[in-house]
Amino acid sequence: MLVEGWSASDYADAVQRVQELNRDRSAAEIASAASALFDPEERRNATRAAYLAAAETEADPLPQDVDVVIAAHDPRRDVGRAISSVLTSRSVRAVHVVCHNVDEAAIRRAAGAAAEDVRVRFLELRDGVRSPAGPFNHGLDAAEGLYVAVMGSDDEVTAGAIDAWRRTAQQDASDMVVAPLRHAGGHRVPTPPTLRRRDLRGRRDRLAYRTAPLGLIAVPRFGGLRFTPGVATGRTWTSAPGSGSPALASVDTPGRTTT
Repeated sequence: MLVEGWSASDYADAVQRVQELNRDRSAAEIASAASALFDPEERRNATRAAYLAAAETEADPLPQDVDVVIAAHDPRRDVGRAISSVLTSRSVRAVHVVCHNVDEAAIRRAAGAAAEDVRVRFLELRDGVRSPAGPFNHGLDAAEGLYVAVMGSDDEVTAGAIDAWRRTAQQDASDMVVAPLRHAGGHRVPTPPTLRRRDLRGRRDRLAYRTAPLGLIAVPRFGGLRFTPGVATGRTWTSAPGSGSPALASVDTPGRTTT
């Protein structure tokens, strides 16, 4: 219930109205209604529908030039959610789902309806190596967009997130866009620990604190970068010593959720 006023009496009246409305309802009924109202899937669908409706009337549409690579190794993970979240952004040209040491058919089935979108492409990679570097590199090799992004099959982005990143890249002429992260519970990931949002530098803005390279990478500038084969962890935004500091931008608009 929304309280229109700010006084103590306004809030007291609201409490009394809530009590009156719930007088004939059990605790279980109240809990069930509240759970349905804040169900994550319902909120996700409502947010997606609202964004797509707004995008229909966008006066200055973005170019469709972002390729996204999703590494998938387990059909029990919700790869369909990951793909669907990416497809809410119109700037996405293609989604490369790399089936890592697993049958493509199993991942395609797990993706459900999301697999039917013409932008979704499934690739198989069987290297026998327990490392995300292989499938990420395999997908990056297949990408043809002006920008690329990578994510895991158990991740998702909020509706329109990649459009927000792409718009930031366009406005700031950025070579990279560092995406804001939140855990599934809603808590913000506080890295990199900088207050700056533009012209970021690796050492000054402590970008090494962010080990997940989630966001956009411009192919003309960094299209040759690849993950170190066989390394299970240690992914980072910062470049090698002496290789120069890229022009980076961070965006506080829709972000990505990690689970």
